[in-house]
Amino acid sequence: HLDGEQAVKLQLDLLRGFSDQSFKKKLADLAKSYVGGGKLGRFKFERQRLLLEVQSQVLPKYGFEGSPGGVMKMLEAFNQPHLAGNKEIDRLAEMIDQIILAEPTSSDGQKQDSGAVDISSEPASLARAVEPAANKGKKAQVKLVQYPEEAGAAELAVSVFESSTMGEVLAAAAEALGREEIAKKGRLV
Repeated sequence: HLDGEQAVKLQLDLLRGFSDQSFKKKLADLAKSYVGGGKLGRFKFERQRLLLEVQSQVLPKYGFEGSPGGVMKMLEAFNQPHLAGNKEIDRLAEMIDQIILAEPTSSDGQKQDSGAVDISSEPASLARAVEPAANKGKKAQVKLVQYPEEAGAAELAVSVFESSTMGEVLAAAAEALGREEIAKKGRLV
């Protein structure tokens, strides 16, 4: 059970890791490797692996596995009613999203996804709130269940913008599970 104070500390630890200059450089280098040529899906897959480097160090301190499954359990914990609407948690989540959800930019500086933040920019100060990275609206939790649904069927909750397409939901599931083929071959029914 994650209380409000622990949730904020966990987010601050993640934010410190994601704001580290060496992490930012790896993320920017990764983006440069996959800009253009329809490689955005591959970028997102590789970005998830990079995020796990930080998450696997932080999450065990708060009782979660340092694995994709642990990340999913942490996200589920943040969706509990006692943490919903906490302004500090929401502010820190926005700051983390500013860093980790940024899409790569092309060599001419054009963003690959309108409204995204250029990941080569300096990290936001930990001491101030950050405006949303994109005008995509509120976030929503989407619960995915393995089909055909059988006893013990796998479930996955992903956080996406309310305006997300089904393709973006599949991409979020692929990222969360570290399985790029889900974004390409997965189906929502």
